[in-house]
Amino acid sequence: PKWKAYFVMNGIVLTIGAIAIGAPVAPTILVANVVFVYTKIVTEKEAFAGFGNPSIVALAILFVLSSAVERSGMLEPVIDFLMGDGSNPHMSRIRLIIPVCFLSGFVTNTPLCAMLMPFTINWAERRGLDAFDYLMPMAFATSIGGTLTQIGSPPNLIVFDRVHSMGFEMGMFYQAPFAMLCFAGFALYTYFLGPTLLRASAQPKKVERVSKQESELYSMRWVVMADSELVGNTWRSRGLCRLPNTVLKSVLRGGARVAKEPGETEADTAAEVVFATGDEIIALSDAVDVAKLRHIKGLLIAGDAGEVVRRLGANRRKRCLFECVLRPGMDAARLAPGVENLDIRGALLRTLKVALITFRGPVAEGAKEPKGRIAL
Repeated sequence: PKWKAYFVMNGIVLTIGAIAIGAPVAPTILVANVVFVYTKIVTEKEAFAGFGNPSIVALAILFVLSSAVERSGMLEPVIDFLMGDGSNPHMSRIRLIIPVCFLSGFVTNTPLCAMLMPFTINWAERRGLDAFDYLMPMAFATSIGGTLTQIGSPPNLIVFDRVHSMGFEMGMFYQAPFAMLCFAGFALYTYFLGPTLLRASAQPKKVERVSKQESELYSMRWVVMADSELVGNTWRSRGLCRLPNTVLKSVLRGGARVAKEPGETEADTAAEVVFATGDEIIALSDAVDVAKLRHIKGLLIAGDAGEVVRRLGANRRKRCLFECVLRPGMDAARLAPGVENLDIRGALLRTLKVALITFRGPVAEGAKEPKGRIAL
């Protein structure tokens, strides 16, 4: 019937509009899919056949792996080696796009690009360069590299699967000659026209940070263990400065704060401290960034609270988290991580069996309450 065509067109427009104004992508598309099934436009088998496609499953697994690689920080030294010191931006771009193009032929380009972006941004920020001057060439390099092989991009996987089902055979590198020709032209274009078309701003661009008052963030005290990946690295070189809602306050070594350098704030000095075993980190974070910090190997919650959480093991999911509000006039600073008056923490643990995990200062007038749970 003719109405089905109009219904599908309107459904697609409404779906795109909902996503454009901020609706979550996956649930919105799923709702549209269910509506099409309910109105008999497609069958249930047709609507959900994609979830069983091996290519889609493989792509989903690659996104999981890319997230694991990003959290581990293992690509940080690789990016530093590939792109050099940044003294020659033209060569840095070329040194980036050649290996990225090759890798994209064997790793699906979408998760590869998502995995490399934060490391490239961090590399540029540490050298005072405009990260956006390198991200666009990297994105095009992954797209071109994705055409090298039949596993290089999601469309390739789907098309080659369909071609195979029709009885045709196409080799692994069937498209490689054309892809290499395209990449050669792209490399020349990037080297000669990149300085003109990829014009960096006068001041290095930073990753956009969500503006939050410090009173809205949770104060956490962390300890660096011997097996931590932070040992031998700094807060900045490990890329933690790009956490959107985390403010590094200070680093304690041997119980004393690391002395700040002349002309620098304590936070600036702390960001350049090379971490050693036993160092304690005091940082303000929202609930999401606390969960991200907990994924860093060897970075644990410090003090009695951290020990209680570790002793709980798998049973920690049964614990009860709650936030208390101190009455006006109480000295809230005594409960803050990193201060000397830790007797209150011990008293809470002994008498009430309560572990004081985090502290948040009084909310300023007009400030929003922090949202989300802390995954401790």
